[in-house]
Amino acid sequence: MKNFTILFSSILFLTSCSNYLSPYTSGIQKETNLSVDQLKQIQFYLSHTIVLYRNVSNAETEILNGELKVVNGQQIEEIVIESGTPGVVTGKDDDGNLLVSFDSDGSVLRFGVNKGYSGRYTLMAKDWDGRTGDVDYGNKQYKTSQQSNYSYLMISMKQINDTQIASREATGRSLSP
Repeated sequence: MKNFTILFSSILFLTSCSNYLSPYTSGIQKETNLSVDQLKQIQFYLSHTIVLYRNVSNAETEILNGELKVVNGQQIEEIVIESGTPGVVTGKDDDGNLLVSFDSDGSVLRFGVNKGYSGRYTLMAKDWDGRTGDVDYGNKQYKTSQQSNYSYLMISMKQINDTQIASREATGRSLSP
């Protein structure tokens, strides 16, 4: 019983010290007022898997960062970005959406504030047709899978809360006699 208590206490201590991922929201952005340069220093993570796909013509022979599948006689290039994949902000677009790269080639996806989703920074498409969207990725146009529209950015709250504050106490000042 004593060993169980020690083990349980150790596990509880370790889990309480670990970072946890939280949705990156407009509220967090407003509270922290992070600049683009500061956002570039934060590790972001993907909440849900994003699947991008496009039809490939016979003239295109080079497939990068994806798989080539044959579906009903059509060649399909598919790129899968798994849930939990780390990404970095590379900038902002003209609409204020974050440009986030999950790939070493620098290809980016756009994430912006979705007021209907608790202000989370969700995947932005040029156009949505139901639950599938059209996105640019690596200078090519792709469609998203239906599940991709649920994807949003997450951050480690410990990282965002590790703000260092320089503090001092004023000693007071008296009138000179």
